[in-house]
Amino acid sequence: MMPSSFLESPDAVDLLASDGSDPLVTVAAAIAELGRRAVVRHVDIVDGALREAVVDAETKVGLVNVVVANAAISQRAPFLEISEQDWNRMVAVNLTGTWNTPRAVLPAMRERACGVIVLIGSIASSRGMAELAHYSASKHGVAGLAKSVAPEFGVDGIRVNAVLPTRGLSPMLAFPALRRRLRLDLPDPRLEDARDLHARRHVLPVPWVESAAVTAAVSWLASDEARSVTGAELSVDAGALL
Repeated sequence: MMPSSFLESPDAVDLLASDGSDPLVTVAAAIAELGRRAVVRHVDIVDGALREAVVDAETKVGLVNVVVANAAISQRAPFLEISEQDWNRMVAVNLTGTWNTPRAVLPAMRERACGVIVLIGSIASSRGMAELAHYSASKHGVAGLAKSVAPEFGVDGIRVNAVLPTRGLSPMLAFPALRRRLRLDLPDPRLEDARDLHARRHVLPVPWVESAAVTAAVSWLASDEARSVTGAELSVDAGALL
């Protein structure tokens, strides 16, 4: 969730684009209660329709100054069992969709000579992961995208960075198939049953990171405190990449 301190700040989010899921609607309602405006749109980031949604939202809430590309999917499969359809879908959502997101806002940002773009990668952006070749390849691309777009648009006063989280406490982590894979000794393992196994991946004694930790990193990158930071990869990983 987004910390209340962020919602209450003058820089609170005015534009929200997502799949229209309930959590985002809840956040939009919280923003509205603070007297600010929020727009939620159902957008397929793969087909390039995002620009139209951005233009429509800008007429209602004003110009976009900060964009976070956060959409992603994951699937575990041995390399030789990844189908062409699975590969294409993974790359389409995780990389092409992320590519489409800054393309929707960069022309207007360039005209104003300012803007912040944050791409959400993963610790898989920096290392390989067995049975996650298509996911890791797509996330490596996200990190490369941030590092390539940053120098091209820095002259226009636009900053582009990537945040690389480890496993977070999210619906993706709660997949029953993942829990069963980690705890073969249990017929129907709960998330808590895999806590110790998740924690072994980290230097800090935590099994996963809270979404608020990722939000804090994104908020900092979007703030004036990070005005000299661009092309960076900010790991929120509890030491997983050490």
